[in-house]
Amino acid sequence: MNIATLTPTRDRIELFGFCQDQIGWQTVQPLERYHVIYDAVDNQPDITKRIREGYELAKKDGIDWIVIFEDDDSYRIDHIERYARFMDRYDFIGDQESLYYNIKTKRWRSFNHPRRASLFTTAFRISALDKFRWPPDNTVFLDIKLWQYAKNYRCKFIESGAVGIKGHGSGKHGGKGHTMELKYADPTGDFLKSKVTPRHFEFYTKLMQAFFCVGIVVTLNISVL
Repeated sequence: MNIATLTPTRDRIELFGFCQDQIGWQTVQPLERYHVIYDAVDNQPDITKRIREGYELAKKDGIDWIVIFEDDDSYRIDHIERYARFMDRYDFIGDQESLYYNIKTKRWRSFNHPRRASLFTTAFRISALDKFRWPPDNTVFLDIKLWQYAKNYRCKFIESGAVGIKGHGSGKHGGKGHTMELKYADPTGDFLKSKVTPRHFEFYTKLMQAFFCVGIVVTLNISVL
């Protein structure tokens, strides 16, 4: 079974680099990595366009499965492995609970959305999208459209262990971004530390420090290997 990762990204060099490190740490390695990265043509959200373009490349290359890796989020080293366990029996795999953490405000919240997953924890069988009608390229919430379509297919929901990272202030968002208020405070950072590995925690801590020092994210001179 051929598995590929798909990362839609733009204008977020440090985050994209760390995302590629996370893929390199995976216990199950993808056959291909699709990085849909190029300058934005306008100020419109374009995450749907980038996902569609990555899907089309993967389909052309004969890939069986796509696992989404968004550039700013935290993934366990067994993220692909957790999904791969069910790929022979299902067409869509995702996590019904999305955990978001804002590294600027040190606040977090978990959102439950039954029978669907956020894009950053979504994986799908390439052939299952043969009849999918892609929404306009500037559609913000592609995940909702995908999972509405997925109701007619075999779906599996798992605990991914991924964390959606907000508040980094780096680059432009491919989608609309999340403006929700995060309910719970984590002033010591202990909650985040409990949800990510030490190297993830180091990266996000230094990312936050760089943001506060200059108002924008600067190049981080840290080792994450």
